[in-house]
Amino acid sequence: MCSYVTLEPYKGGANRDTPYSITSQLPLTSLGEYLGLVKTRSNILDLNHKNNIAVGPKNINVTFPSIPLDDCVDVTIKSGEETSYIVENVPDVKTLIVTVNSSKADAFHELFVRHAKPATTYQHDGGSKFALSADQEVVIPETIAGKYYVLMRRSDSSQTVNSSQLCARIAKFEIIRVFPNQVAPLGNATLRFEGTLFGQKLDAFLFNVSGDKNFFIKAQEVYRMSSTEVYATFMTTRFVVGTTFHVKLVNLETKEEAVLTRALVIKRGELGRLETHIDFPEVLSLVTEESGVITVSYENVGDTDILTPLLALSASGGQTRLRPILTDRGSLQASPTVIFLAQAFQGPGGILPPKAYGEVTFDIVPSEDMLGRERFALRMLEGGDQPHVYMKSSKDLKPEFLSDELWAPVWQNFLVSVGKSVSSFHNRMSAVSTFLSRSGRRVNVLTDLVQFQLDMANGKLTGMLTASVHKF
Repeated sequence: MCSYVTLEPYKGGANRDTPYSITSQLPLTSLGEYLGLVKTRSNILDLNHKNNIAVGPKNINVTFPSIPLDDCVDVTIKSGEETSYIVENVPDVKTLIVTVNSSKADAFHELFVRHAKPATTYQHDGGSKFALSADQEVVIPETIAGKYYVLMRRSDSSQTVNSSQLCARIAKFEIIRVFPNQVAPLGNATLRFEGTLFGQKLDAFLFNVSGDKNFFIKAQEVYRMSSTEVYATFMTTRFVVGTTFHVKLVNLETKEEAVLTRALVIKRGELGRLETHIDFPEVLSLVTEESGVITVSYENVGDTDILTPLLALSASGGQTRLRPILTDRGSLQASPTVIFLAQAFQGPGGILPPKAYGEVTFDIVPSEDMLGRERFALRMLEGGDQPHVYMKSSKDLKPEFLSDELWAPVWQNFLVSVGKSVSSFHNRMSAVSTFLSRSGRRVNVLTDLVQFQLDMANGKLTGMLTASVHKF
């Protein structure tokens, strides 16, 4: 911090020295001992520069209140305030969980955790993910031995003082929550299990609260996305409305079990149903080089799974092209029509579970001579027995370096894998999307999914032909 000071002329000592002081809040600094520095800058000619910098005679000891591992502390902060804590002696290669449990639901908190250095809102190893929530949680999946700093903020409009519990613990194999916690007995429902230390090979089960504890309903499919997130698909058609289930995960390698009681309720509802919304600029000015984007958002508002829909966004006027904005890769080529899978933000890419939602954003690329109105249309490509859009695209998709003779078996392998109908093609593209999402790749643009399937048909991803061998 800086401050202006006024010096009187020396006048042979007639003017005495004048003391000045500056009081400043200490910035967020790591735990340790520091020295204070005072430095003067002046436009007065100074013959003795050595006296312009001084070091404080005492150490400044920076300390933080601590949260003991596997314990909690009480925290009281007002809206607009923040506080920092430290978790010491965190062991190596473990999973650290830091939580806030509030006494008031209208007190919105944020939580940030960082190793070795103070956590900030923009520098942290893990941050809370529930917007406008009183209770928060941060999971650090693989710790580094040492200290972890915790920053807790409150950002609601209430002026009341709120008491919360801030807790830190080393994780064990457990289920923390299940979403959704209500489904209808109308078909498949994929549930999201959130927790810690989820192994590579898992089975998921439901068992009735009031029924036989030895009778379990096994999931049809389990999708492990990470050590803290797993999805499990259950067939619910035989469930009775009003029934409550416990959920259980079994680690097939260690035989450990994790149970969350009363995690799922069967209710009346409706089949999975997609709702969409398009947000786009009303006016696009080329004179000012104003850029425009279209955002397509979607949600499964029903209570059962739906196959991730194939949507097509088109600019019907022919003067505008669209380019998907992707965070994990460079810009794609712009096109008047873009076909994409309406994937959820998380989970298996080929399934849109109950209440799951997502969005895709597109750049608007108008032509230079564009003037007037443009019409945008969003439609769903319905499944059926009619031929899919790529049935006659062999020549368009053939690489220039590949001869017709070598391309023929590749194309045949592709058709064998995707089928000939819209329905079979949609199912295969959804399966490819799910496969990629399980390895951490979220691919939803149809051209990318088709190229991946062509690479498989050509043996690029497996090292061998996937269907038949031809002799030439």
